[in-house]
Amino acid sequence: MKKIVFYVVMITLILQSFLSPIGAFANSSQIFLLKNEVVEEKGADSNEVNIVYDWEFSGNASEEEKNYHFPLPDNIQIVETQSGTLSINNNAIGSFVISSLGIAVTIYPNMSDGGVGQLAFTGVKMEAPPATAEESSSEISEEKQNLFNEPLETDNDQAEMAAEDEATPEVGQQMIEENILTNATLSFENQNGEQVDEVDLKTIVIVNYEWALPIDHKYKNGATFEFHLPEELKVYETITNQEIYFENDVIGTFSVDANGRVTMIFNHFIETHSNISGRLEVLSKLQESLEVTEDRKISITPIVGQPPQDIPILFIPQGNSIDKNGNPDKGYNARSISWVIDFNKHLESIENAVFTDPIPEGQEFQANSIKIYKLLPE
Repeated sequence: MKKIVFYVVMITLILQSFLSPIGAFANSSQIFLLKNEVVEEKGADSNEVNIVYDWEFSGNASEEEKNYHFPLPDNIQIVETQSGTLSINNNAIGSFVISSLGIAVTIYPNMSDGGVGQLAFTGVKMEAPPATAEESSSEISEEKQNLFNEPLETDNDQAEMAAEDEATPEVGQQMIEENILTNATLSFENQNGEQVDEVDLKTIVIVNYEWALPIDHKYKNGATFEFHLPEELKVYETITNQEIYFENDVIGTFSVDANGRVTMIFNHFIETHSNISGRLEVLSKLQESLEVTEDRKISITPIVGQPPQDIPILFIPQGNSIDKNGNPDKGYNARSISWVIDFNKHLESIENAVFTDPIPEGQEFQANSIKIYKLLPE
C-alpha cells in the first residue's frame, strides 16, 4: 500500500510541473510564457467574458520566426477571430491570433530584448454539463488505473518530447500560402492631405492593394494571409483589427505592424461564399536612406512577382552643383594626385554639355587616366 501511495505522489508532482504556468514554449535561445489567467464576466445577464493573460518573453535573438500555440481557457468559446501585436517598449516583437483553435503567438526574427506585457481578448463562457456521481466515479477509477498502468516519465523521455514539440511548427490558424494580392496602385499626399505628384521624406505614400480569393478555395474561419510592404517604405500608421468588408458584410480583419507586416484574417463568411475580393489601404513613407536614379525616381515592388513601380522624387538641390577634390598618392612629397569631380549634382537638364577643367601649373595629365561614372545622389 505504501508503494502505491508513493507512485501517486510522484505522478502528481510530475503533472503539476507541466500545469504551471499555463503555457511555456522554448527553444535553445527563446522562452515565451503565458500565465496568471483572469476571466471576468461582462455583465450578470451576459455570457460574454474578458480574458487577460500576463505574458513574458526572454532570450537571445533568433534568425527565424518562431510560432507558439496555447489552449483556450476551459469552457471558453471564441466566436470571432481576434488578433493583435505584442510590443516591448513600443517596439513590436510579434503578433497573436485568437481563434477557435486556440492562442497562436508569432515572435519575429532577431528579437533580442526581453520584457513582459498583457494579452487580452473576449470570448463566450459555455456552461459545462454537470457530471453524474456514477460518471465521476468511473472517470476517477479509470484515471487511477491509467496512472498505475503507465510507466513514469524519465528525464530522457521529457527531453525527447520537448525535442519533438520544437520540431513541429506550432500554428494556430490556417495559413494562406498562395498570393491573393492581384494589383497595387500608389498615390501620394502632402501633410495637408493634398494630392501631389512628387514625393519627399515627409510625403505620405498610400499603397492601395486589391485582393481576391480563388473561386474554388477551401479556406475556413481563421484563414490568415500575410505579406510585407516593400523594404523602401516604412509604416506611417499601424493598424489593429480593422474590419474587411465584402459589399456590406464584415468578412474579417487586417492589421499592419510597425515592421511593415500586413496580416489578413478571414471569418466564417468565406466558408459559405465564393468570388470574394476587396481592397485595403496602407499608409507609409519613404525610408530615409534610399538611392535615387538619375531621372529622380525610386523603384519599388509592392507585390512580389509583379512589375516594379516608380515613385517620382521631389529633389531639392543642396550645396554646390560642382565639387572637386584631390587625393595625393601619399601625405608628403606626393608624385601624383587623383582628382574627383562631381558635376551636375542638382540633376539639371543640360543639352550639348561641355565640361572643362584646366590643369594647374606644375602638373601634367596622365594619358588614359580619365574614368566617367554616373552620379547617383542619395
